[in-house]
Amino acid sequence: MKLTLKTLLIGALASVSANSWSDDNIAACEIVVQQPVTSKTELSETEAEDAPLIATFIPAEEFVYSVFDGKNGHLTEVNGHPIQALMCQRRYLVPTEFDLRLIQTRVPLYLSQDFDSSESDLMAVFYKDDEYHYQYSGKELNDDNLEILKTIMKYLNTEKDK
Repeated sequence: MKLTLKTLLIGALASVSANSWSDDNIAACEIVVQQPVTSKTELSETEAEDAPLIATFIPAEEFVYSVFDGKNGHLTEVNGHPIQALMCQRRYLVPTEFDLRLIQTRVPLYLSQDFDSSESDLMAVFYKDDEYHYQYSGKELNDDNLEILKTIMKYLNTEKDK
């Protein structure tokens, strides 16, 4: 029997505890949009490039629905400002099968138990230099979670052009 990467990924994800599956809902997710503090029309072109930015955190439901609605494309901006990141608060930080399509939008995904705490773990998954990467800081991942993470990254980098 030939095992494909997708079969291995599904098997690996199936081994994750039920708690992590219930953790991947969008209720605790926000998108990040940055905009200049001062209207660009009030600034010269050079000033506009260096203008201070303010980040706005917006509930992510509309973005997530646009990814899963069956239509081509997804929401890329809000009021003319590009979406810079998707941030989700979760107990378990290894991305799940649900996250795969969100990650494939190439909007950076950040997962944390508490973004307001310096004690919280942080997982970032992003696309750079034609590859998906992750950065993790926090308590050491156990072998099972590390294997799942590696499988997910391999899947993303294998499927990125399909």
